[in-house]
Amino acid sequence: MSAFKLDYKDYEFTITLETDPLHCPIERWCILTDEDRELLESGEMAFYSLEITSEANNESCLHFIPGVQLPVGDDEQMEDLEIILLDEGLLDEILEHWNLRNNKDLTPSWA
Repeated sequence: MSAFKLDYKDYEFTITLETDPLHCPIERWCILTDEDRELLESGEMAFYSLEITSEANNESCLHFIPGVQLPVGDDEQMEDLEIILLDEGLLDEILEHWNLRNNKDLTPSWA
């Protein structure tokens, strides 16, 4: 298990990454490429559970994402994790949850 902290847009995030060797993806919702299957079978890639605690103004919120495919090597793992968190917008999506949570209006922002 590995954990680290980072600050992003006035929020503090604690990210915990733990291997999930018993994760069994449901093919209908998890599309694995042939390359992904080869990497998983060779042990170069594994499934991880990602637990993210976001904090702001003495409040916190826990987010859990199972079945995240990441390389086993530390350097490649951190590069891919950075892509997931920042480039693919996972942290921004968590901030949207905060906006919904803090919104006193019962109408969702998309309505």
